[in-house]
Amino acid sequence: MAHSELERGEYFMKRLLTELIELLETQKELYSNLLDLSISKKDAIVKTNVNELDNIVKAEQILLLRLGEVESKRQRLIEQIAKEYKVNKEEVNLEFVLNQLNSSQKNKVMDIRGQFINILDDITKYNNVNKKLLEKQLSFVSMTLNAITGSGNTIDY
Repeated sequence: MAHSELERGEYFMKRLLTELIELLETQKELYSNLLDLSISKKDAIVKTNVNELDNIVKAEQILLLRLGEVESKRQRLIEQIAKEYKVNKEEVNLEFVLNQLNSSQKNKVMDIRGQFINILDDITKYNNVNKKLLEKQLSFVSMTLNAITGSGNTIDY
């Protein structure tokens, strides 16, 4: 193999890894936006603002579609990296990627990972709070309907 071919191959592999880091950054930002929507959703639920809640749910759906697109790109990129490094795509995990990076890139990926973990933890917490708030709202609506109709029947949600 000619020297320039080797350099092109190394450049291509480095480019793939750089692209992966950029995609991870994009995913982190999208999840951060999802967290912001979860916080807004909590406020809308507390205020019983149905219109705002509806708008938030629509925004979440759009964001989830975008996340799906970015995840598909990430999966295709993982396949390309596996092909270039001649490994199974299942082997292209965080440890594998970190071993291919320079120290600056490693630090960036580890920073993204840490932020990702915090964002996902916060999303989980807000989703649990929102679920409990919605259950309380539904219970209140059910009790109100029962009081108005004089029915002793409960509505299961």
